[in-house]
Amino acid sequence: MYLNQVNYGGMAYGVEAAAETYFGKSAGDLILPECACWPDCRKRRGFTIRSRTPDLAKQRQQIVLGLMEQTGTLPASSASQRRPRRSATTQPLPIEAPHFVWLIKDQLEALFASGRLNPNQSLVVRTTLDLNDQHTAEQIMARRLQAFKPKAGEINHNVNNAPW
Repeated sequence: MYLNQVNYGGMAYGVEAAAETYFGKSAGDLILPECACWPDCRKRRGFTIRSRTPDLAKQRQQIVLGLMEQTGTLPASSASQRRPRRSATTQPLPIEAPHFVWLIKDQLEALFASGRLNPNQSLVVRTTLDLNDQHTAEQIMARRLQAFKPKAGEINHNVNNAPW
């Protein structure tokens, strides 16, 4: 029951949603190396799987597999299964305005936790978000961020994000 309800990062609640989010397939179709990502995914809410540091995710995955071999839960002969057949997806869910959505989600969770909302009742949520304005702002930010990309011979200032 716990594995089906726990948050694995972003909007992925439960192992099935996390498998679909991070690997693009059902939890029953995951191979051993992909399953070895779960401990780190749960601890860091999916960060290393989705992050721009896939090497860190692979290192952590190898640590889990190594510990499994040391404890005897994974035979050394299974080392050939260590190579993933498919890489993790980089876009977990197609959410528009994810920062805004997560802000609203956090506010709702606080209302549920305080008892001001009943989690067993249906809920319609209306917000002030205007997706047309959101898309316009995203296009402007994308153009501005592109202007910060270094040209040949210039120093990379690593500008990849914009305030909102």
